[in-house]
Amino acid sequence: MGFDPIEYIYSFSLFGRKGGYKPGLERISFMLEEAGNPHLKFETVHIGGTNGKGSTAAFLDSILQARGLRTGRFTSPHLHHYGERMMINNQPLDDASLVELVGEIKPIIEKVEKNTGEGPPSFFEVTAFLAFYYFAREKIDLGVMEVGLGGRLDATNTVKPTLTAITNVGLEHTHFLGDTIEKIAWEKAGIIKEGVPLITGAQSPALEVIKGRAEEKNAPLTILSEDYSWDRQEQRLEGQKFNLEGPSAKYNNLSIPLPGRHQMENAVLAVVLAEQLGVKEKIIREGLARAYWPGRLEVAGLQPLIILDGAHNLTGFEMLTSFLDDEFPGQQVVFVLSFLKDKDINPFLEKINHRAQAIIFSRADNFRAASPWALREMIKDEKIPVEVIPRIGEALARAREISGPGGIVCLTGSLYAVGEGREVLGAGEYLSRI
Repeated sequence: MGFDPIEYIYSFSLFGRKGGYKPGLERISFMLEEAGNPHLKFETVHIGGTNGKGSTAAFLDSILQARGLRTGRFTSPHLHHYGERMMINNQPLDDASLVELVGEIKPIIEKVEKNTGEGPPSFFEVTAFLAFYYFAREKIDLGVMEVGLGGRLDATNTVKPTLTAITNVGLEHTHFLGDTIEKIAWEKAGIIKEGVPLITGAQSPALEVIKGRAEEKNAPLTILSEDYSWDRQEQRLEGQKFNLEGPSAKYNNLSIPLPGRHQMENAVLAVVLAEQLGVKEKIIREGLARAYWPGRLEVAGLQPLIILDGAHNLTGFEMLTSFLDDEFPGQQVVFVLSFLKDKDINPFLEKINHRAQAIIFSRADNFRAASPWALREMIKDEKIPVEVIPRIGEALARAREISGPGGIVCLTGSLYAVGEGREVLGAGEYLSRI
């Protein structure tokens, strides 16, 4: 058999396995320097935060494409295929190019351990390096780069951005980033660069940490909640319209194809980033309306209504339940839940118990996925019917049976599970709407 680039990339330490999280910039910096610093050959917008990074990146990327730019977008994880992590003009890296690119960078990757003394790179570092190399080779105009984990020691923090953004800050990955909002905010604020404008949607107490770091770095700071105001005009399952007013412009009836108040806020952040890049209103409108970001409050069926949402932390669950409470007040939902290991799921269940008709625990086909039987054992509240159905497809079929054609089914807890759900329900490939 020939060389398999995916097998090679996955041979490196993965987050979630022992030794899989390898913070630090030594390994990625070595690879980039050996390759001629590809990350410096195009303009960059760097986006960090707890939730909404990918959505903000998708909105901004769509706006910049509407402007006529050749864009690269780096996000993680992927829904279906590894190549979705690095998109050029909304098209994933194809298999043939992946073979070629990995063949070119493999000699550099193999030198890392010997030359840095820091051990081999991680899966994420190899992936970030590949994205930078690919984007430079394809001569993109601008890269929209999403932080992987944290910020300060993340492999993407090698960029020299034109703009930075921090969406929000919540409790996540506390074993690695710290056990308080302030500690996590400090790690995320590590992407702030000297003199580089920063836009943030963060709230107190994280905002105070971010303000302090921005002041230290002489980074002009735009705080969405203080400098902009917005209000929703229309909400539908297929999207929403809102008004936005800021210091220099007022937009009426901006349209986005994603539902949920949090997506409106992510779109606002993307608009502000676009403004600072000099994009005009007509292009902003066009780009927002054409944005595509599957697996986030995605409607995948109507009888019953099937909602797929990649919420994987408490903040994400709060956003999901806020959407359900807004749009379907009092209506019960059959939840299909798949979580990653090492999570106390009871705080998550507390967010949905009030509207759960039933809960089905399932398991994504991923080594980090928790056993659905183990999840079942964690439940403290026995008032809600609970089932364990390991396969995502069978769990969705059972959920539809329980809900009936007039009910609601929601698959959530893991983006990996959402990807499998999309395939089962026929969404399949990552389809460009552009």
